[in-house]
Amino acid sequence: SAYQPQARWTTNATKTATNDTTLTIYIGAGVYETHGDCTAHGQALSWAPGNGWRIFGAGKDVTTLKAVDLRGGWPYRVNVIGGNGANGNLEIADLTLDANIHEGGTNMNGQYAQGIYFKGSNVQIRRVKVKNCGSHMTGAEPAAINMQTFGSQFGESNLILEDCDVGYPQYGNAYRPDAIVVSGVYGTDQTMRYYSNVVVRNCYVDGAAYDGNTAINPALLPATERAAQGVGVGGTWGAVVEDNLILNTVSGYYLDSASMHDLTIRNNHFRNVLYGVVVGLGTTTQQTRRIEDAFRLENNLVELDPHFYTKGDTYGTYGWRYCLNFTGDLKGPDDYIFNKLIITNNTFQFTDQRSPDTNVAGITAVFTGFRTTELVNNTFRGMSRPVTWDN
Repeated sequence: SAYQPQARWTTNATKTATNDTTLTIYIGAGVYETHGDCTAHGQALSWAPGNGWRIFGAGKDVTTLKAVDLRGGWPYRVNVIGGNGANGNLEIADLTLDANIHEGGTNMNGQYAQGIYFKGSNVQIRRVKVKNCGSHMTGAEPAAINMQTFGSQFGESNLILEDCDVGYPQYGNAYRPDAIVVSGVYGTDQTMRYYSNVVVRNCYVDGAAYDGNTAINPALLPATERAAQGVGVGGTWGAVVEDNLILNTVSGYYLDSASMHDLTIRNNHFRNVLYGVVVGLGTTTQQTRRIEDAFRLENNLVELDPHFYTKGDTYGTYGWRYCLNFTGDLKGPDDYIFNKLIITNNTFQFTDQRSPDTNVAGITAVFTGFRTTELVNNTFRGMSRPVTWDN
């Protein structure tokens, strides 16, 4: 029988933005060492923001909170600003967060560090720079900014990430770091706890691998030694990703783990990425992960990395690049993974319209598992493979 969309948690509708403030912290110029939310050094040596906090610095690269005393093992994982509880009505602005994953030189086994990790409703993060994140812990995926609804009773709502400067992942990770991740997650009852009303706007993401503050020549590394996702927004209800510049990531936009409703990605520049937009959803043993309502991709410029990486490319000795890749395992006429894809007025090309190196080629698009797809007024330059439709 035809699939019936899952009902939304109506409790989310009551979470409206407020101006309640319980504590305002102004941090002046300087570098301030911190254990962040890591309690393994002692509860008194850790900290996490609370509801209604305002944390303001003197500016990016002027005020820096720097993680220190990193050690191996999950108990020593650190989020410079983090915590396991829900932090409502929180504002963070005008500072740099240094996750410092390479503290201690080569002795990095088991270390894990992120910039921001918490959940909450009515959260504003503006003009924050996050750098030096990573994971030397097998199977532990890090992100510079990581906002997920783990443990939320009904989900969270009203999140703004704006004018942030994110990325600069350190090389040699056991699990490639992401730049910006916002996601609802499934609860123990297998019902999605959505992150509703999310905006990611005017952020700068550089996913190129760094050694400290120095960018490494990417030709000396495998193609995928860079940030995995520029933006990963999923498990959301009513999200907008707009006016961002995203450089040197594996995927410009990526999603593989959570259902969502109504996402708009518009007016972004994805530059020198291996894949433009990648979405892979479908059935699991516990739920079916879908995009409901509409997924809109509008007025974006996507530039694919034309360089062949001799240390290992996306397919070993060959470098396939994808403009669009939507894969799902349920097909029509009565079922689907993607309800409605609207892809209009985008431009896809290799960076600066260069001809790709030998052993590098572009794939225009792959669409599977959709109910309807509108592919209108897009420009594809220099691609070798046409659109694949499989429904």
